[in-house]
Amino acid sequence: MEFDIRSIDSAKKFVSEFTGMTEQEYNIEKFDGVDGFELLWDALFNRIQAINISDLRIVAFHIVGSLDECKEIKENGLEDLQKVLSSDTTLSRELKKVDVQIDIANKLISCDDNSYILNTESSGPLFFVSNRLLNDYCINGFFFNDDIFNYGNMVYKRPEFLMNISELFPKVRSLDELWKRKSKSYKINFYATVEQIAEFTFELSNELDPPYRDWGILSDDMKIKKWLFSHALERARDNLETEEFLYIKNGVIIPPEQIISIDELNCEE
Repeated sequence: MEFDIRSIDSAKKFVSEFTGMTEQEYNIEKFDGVDGFELLWDALFNRIQAINISDLRIVAFHIVGSLDECKEIKENGLEDLQKVLSSDTTLSRELKKVDVQIDIANKLISCDDNSYILNTESSGPLFFVSNRLLNDYCINGFFFNDDIFNYGNMVYKRPEFLMNISELFPKVRSLDELWKRKSKSYKINFYATVEQIAEFTFELSNELDPPYRDWGILSDDMKIKKWLFSHALERARDNLETEEFLYIKNGVIIPPEQIISIDELNCEE
């Protein structure tokens, strides 16, 4: 079974498979709103409890601006920032061309004669670069986003990390501009297993938002199922207005066989 809310239609398909109900059955008035959702959850509890969460394929997409038409992604899969920077990749090679040296193991970063110790307790540009390299280096994506070109920071044109590092080292701005000018934009559709996804994606420790009843006494598996079900249901009803994010665990790679498709985006500035 695939959890897929990239579109309203794919969300409807998941809800029907997850519940065994038709759209007409789950859209009746008594199942509207928070209280209505809880009624529906209670009615389906035994069915949902029996679903093996390890069998779910969680579908999302990642946006890139690529200089090589995604050749590296096709060969290596989606890799996290630490892996990309420590391997022989387009990004690591281009950064070396502008004299940026990154030593993640020793928490050092330098450009020409300027060098810094990576420190997440710092402030300003050094904090953002340090945080991206040491804490927030996971693969991320969208469960859905219907207006990716207005998302911000031009993630469809170049790695967002180039923007971060160019604020620390102005010399990198030329690379940032070159990448935006020369790249092609792609939507990488992929799936992940629940085991590959960072737990905070599903707000497991958050008891207030989303406002689910009995959230604190559910097992983690049932919390995840409830989160997936509620978000799919709201997407199927066209009640989700912005976007939803997926975060892969740090150090986890999405291999090529989990990539569903790579679609070039037609974007004009």
